[in-house]
Formats: sequence, C-alpha cells, structure tokens
Amino acid sequence: DNVRLGEFKNSPFFSKLGRQKSILVENMEAGEKEFVINKAATSGQVTLCSAVFGRGTDFFCKDDRVQDAGGVHIIQAFLSLQKSEEVQIQGRTSRQGKKGSFQMVLWEDDLCKHFDLPPGGKDNVPFNSRYDWLCESR
Repeated sequence: DNVRLGEFKNSPFFSKLGRQKSILVENMEAGEKEFVINKAATSGQVTLCSAVFGRGTDFFCKDDRVQDAGGVHIIQAFLSLQKSEEVQIQGRTSRQGKKGSFQMVLWEDDLCKHFDLPPGGKDNVPFNSRYDWLCESR
C-alpha cells in the first residue's frame, strides 16, 4: 500500500487533486497521523491512505459544509480480499449517524494481477452484475 501511495504521489495525477491533500501512512509520527485524520473530513480535503486505516480509524466530520454537501465521501481504489474489510471501509463514511457515501474505483490491471480475472472480462458481465462478479473472485 505505501509503495503504491508513493508512486501515486510522484505521478502527474497527484497534483491534480488540488491544494488540500494529505497522505496517511502507518510510519508517520503519532501527532502527524492525528493531524491528518482530524483534517481528513473537512471541506475540500483529499486524504489518501493505506488499507490499514479502513479498520478502526474514526474520521469524525465536524464540518457543516461537508455535511450539507452529503457528508464524507470514501473512494476505495482496490478490491479487498475480504468483504468484511470493505464493509469496514464503507463504515468510515457515516460515523455517529452522519451522512456519507462510498464508491469503488478499480484498476483493471490490479484485478487481473491479484484476482486472476481476464483482461476485458468485465465487458462480458452486465453492468448491474459486475459487483457480484468481483465478489466471486475474492
């Protein structure tokens, strides 16, 4: 995870995320982690983190602008090996009854490499059945 985050940080795409962006990784000092976690659920902020923060990390939203816009939005950029991990990550969106949303954006090359799915295989699956198809590959 940390290697992939580092690669993305050095890519031309990272700068396109805007000025308010942070990367949260395990080897940060405790105070720095706390600062990034507290800032993550604020208006205009983009926070990238490794999968380990999908379980047990509370991203509390105290920003009314975020709540008025629909709450914290989580984008999961990998397919979890266990459905339970995915459910935990989804749970980061709406803590303590607050609004939130979730989506997955997956890279086909990763799915082929890590889940032995054929290139272009998704094209043979009806759109509304693709999530079930992915789940069967775990």
